[in-house]
Amino acid sequence: MHCLPVPCNVELSDEILDSRHSLVQEQAKNRVFAAQVILKRMLENNL
Repeated sequence: MHCLPVPCNVELSDEILDSRHSLVQEQAKNRVFAAQVILKRMLENNL
């Protein structure tokens, strides 16, 4: 998964990043959800 922000034209070209087939935004969103679940479980175990 790719975490954002992505430096434009450094790691990926604008054409790839902005393509309608690009999964970078979706992957970043999924990464946020995964981090939230991990944090929630860690906090629940410490209570």
